[in-house]
Amino acid sequence: MTILGILGGSGVYDIAELEDPTWLRIESPFGETSDEFLFGTLDGLKVVFVPRHGRGH
Repeated sequence: MTILGILGGSGVYDIAELEDPTWLRIESPFGETSDEFLFGTLDGLKVVFVPRHGRGH
């Protein structure tokens, strides 16, 4: 299964065409993440997005 990871910059907090968007907090062995990760499907491809600085930055 192919999964596309997207690391967004400031101002990118929503992907309009994303189907079944779900925000989930992910635990990391490297410390707390900047925000929850956004999971969904885009044109049939599984996608995981994280806003680099967190939403509202």
